[in-house]
Amino acid sequence: MLLSKKVDIVFIYQRMLPYHVARFKAVFSAFQAQGKTCMALEVASTDSSYGDLTHKGMDEVGLASVKRCLFEKTDYLTLSPSQVALSVEQALKRLNPSVVFSPAPAFAEGAGALHYRVKNTVKWILMDDAWGVTDQRSWLTSFVKRQFYRYVDGGFFPSAMHGDYFAGLNVPKERQRYGVDAVDDYRSIRENQVASEITGPYFLFVGRLIEHKGLGVALRAYSSLESDKVKFVIVGDGPNRRLCEALVEKLQISDHVIWVGRRSNEIARLLMRDALGLILPSKSETWGLVVNEAWQVGLPVLGSDTVGALCATRSPETEWMLVPVGDVDKWQAAMERLLALSDQQREAIAERGRMLAEQHSIRVHAQSALELAALPHRRNPFFPIGIAALLWKGKTAIW
Repeated sequence: MLLSKKVDIVFIYQRMLPYHVARFKAVFSAFQAQGKTCMALEVASTDSSYGDLTHKGMDEVGLASVKRCLFEKTDYLTLSPSQVALSVEQALKRLNPSVVFSPAPAFAEGAGALHYRVKNTVKWILMDDAWGVTDQRSWLTSFVKRQFYRYVDGGFFPSAMHGDYFAGLNVPKERQRYGVDAVDDYRSIRENQVASEITGPYFLFVGRLIEHKGLGVALRAYSSLESDKVKFVIVGDGPNRRLCEALVEKLQISDHVIWVGRRSNEIARLLMRDALGLILPSKSETWGLVVNEAWQVGLPVLGSDTVGALCATRSPETEWMLVPVGDVDKWQAAMERLLALSDQQREAIAERGRMLAEQHSIRVHAQSALELAALPHRRNPFFPIGIAALLWKGKTAIW
């Protein structure tokens, strides 16, 4: 049962994963210091695409009383867009917030927030990390977005690069703040939970084993390296695992590839601490939170030139670390160059990573949320846009 007591700020999450919990804990404390109340509204407690590894929840950080789940013990992907949009809108009516942070209205929970914004005097803050590479839509879709986004009072995006994209969708730069894609501080992880049992130097891949993640490209490049002393550690699981295992056998590198399987975020981040480099060969990433985690421990990242976090922070010195999507030869060359780095060069990359981690930290996330909530209301658009917005239900998909 949802609380009927009014709250000041509501954050809507599709499903509260560890990084959502960390973010909400930070914004809750920041708003509490201003005398404002916050509520985390979770749509569903599970989704079949992610799995159910045990992770730190709201109860473990002392915030269970300010979280409500609309569909407890329900797979998000089994819900209809109409169900989700209506439930979100009804929950907001009951909570009666003055500010709502939500995902994009492309998703049903964002559509529910949009409906509430159309009908009520409330500030609507859009949380999104799309950009030009990942959001190539038809002119009609872009036109509809531009109309609906006239209701956006503030945009919470990962970086100014993403902000440039949304400025073209009627979210003015002066109504934008950055740092939406933040992760918990590495130092807050309890290191005594696990000790790395992998010895010797290794590259590290962390992610779901699906075609989009491009693991096959990285494995082909790795198989051609001159050195046979470096291992390739894979953390994650997914529908493409058997295909990847077959490729490893075909490339005759089975003795050098270590399959860790699906593991908790804590274990993955501890493995980062001792790796030579993080390998991120995805076809595209809106941001790539695993990059934030690598930055925190000073781990070099080799990634496709369509990874949002890397493109938003690119520099002439590290341009070689952005590799063309699917180019095995370029990936091999980048891996060879990474292996050849001197201690001084590696430390320079590590120091830059730690600086970027701070620029995209939980603290920046919380400060940006405060500034967005303080923005003035935006004038409502022409009423036919509102009518069209109320007919839109979004979709139930994992973002």
